[in-house]
Amino acid sequence: MGDNIMTSLFTGFTAQDFDAYCPHKWSSNAFTLERMAVKQKFQGLGAQLSQTLGAILEESAVSLSDEFPHMSNGKKVDAQWLYIARNTARAQEVSRYIEKTELKADKIFQNFIQDKHLMLGAKLSQEGFIYGLFLHHTALVDAKNLAKKIPHSWQQEAFCQILCNIDVGLHITIADKHYLAAELTEELRQELCETIKHQPVDLFIGHRLTPQETIDKSATLASSVLDTCAQLVPLYQFIFWSKDNDFLGASEKIQKEKANQRKNQTFYKVGDKVRIHSGLLASQQGVVQSIDNKGELKIQVGLMSVTLSPEQVTTTP
Repeated sequence: MGDNIMTSLFTGFTAQDFDAYCPHKWSSNAFTLERMAVKQKFQGLGAQLSQTLGAILEESAVSLSDEFPHMSNGKKVDAQWLYIARNTARAQEVSRYIEKTELKADKIFQNFIQDKHLMLGAKLSQEGFIYGLFLHHTALVDAKNLAKKIPHSWQQEAFCQILCNIDVGLHITIADKHYLAAELTEELRQELCETIKHQPVDLFIGHRLTPQETIDKSATLASSVLDTCAQLVPLYQFIFWSKDNDFLGASEKIQKEKANQRKNQTFYKVGDKVRIHSGLLASQQGVVQSIDNKGELKIQVGLMSVTLSPEQVTTTP
């Protein structure tokens, strides 16, 4: 977890760090060094998160967003992100079930991890510093998993219990409605559940600080980020789609997709004439009758059929 995070000392943020993300700097490489200085500070936080949470979040990894504009971030850098999200292997596994990119000039090349997967982490922009749990409505695998999970009464009860256990000072934003955790009555928790049931929603739970508040809290900021993310791990695990937390039936779809990929990668096709070069029927010729989901070949040899791997045969004229 977090192999791409270098260890560095977190020294707190300054006004200059927030100024690095002024709108007129977003698309200019002239300010990349300014943003790189901010990213180096985030590296210290990332190393601590990786060390603290790595053993808990086995399918996740700690990463940092890029500090320079390019095609994948829409040629603009309006913030620095630190995120714990689905690792590369798991991200590839669910990629076919993430909503397709909108065919718009300003969206087509964007592939922000924060818009595709549930995250724990932090974001610094000109507006301030926020940290906690982030779920964007376009993170469809996780958002839909939550929406499918909540209607089960025992799961809804578990979700409400997790909300009861979080720090009363945390901010909660769901579908553009804002609350403090301390304000969450049983009625409001039920209202949140009803909102989640009907469609994927934007959800944030954590702390929001202005630039000045962030600077003033520099001495305790790292520990606050660590404590907040650690506290939200149960909620992250409750929402996070995995084979063991699958309310979408996606595991079966993924296995079928893998099988189809193996089948499509097979060089042979039905009707091909082949020569068997290993096993009991070595040197015999046959015809491919069918190819199963694992890419195995059913070969007709005379009056009998045999199932072989593609490696056991070669084509013949």
